[in-house]
Amino acid sequence: MPDFIKKKLDNPPLPPGMTADLFHALFTSVAERMKPHRPKSDLEFLAVFDAAMAIARLMWLDGLTAGVVNNNRREAVKR
Repeated sequence: MPDFIKKKLDNPPLPPGMTADLFHALFTSVAERMKPHRPKSDLEFLAVFDAAMAIARLMWLDGLTAGVVNNNRREAVKR
């Protein structure tokens, strides 16, 4: 694994509510899904990192959307 990816994994720019351990597991999962063509070059590792970041952001947005919908439904029921 390239050094710049290791540095990014040590301190990833995470969305709220995600831990570094969860992101590392997500990164590993994305990398392992590429079998038998695991990432070997710097560009491939960067693509895996970017994919893991995109997934992390989508997970956060899904949770945020669910929270907004549930919050609005509660107000509609109270009226």
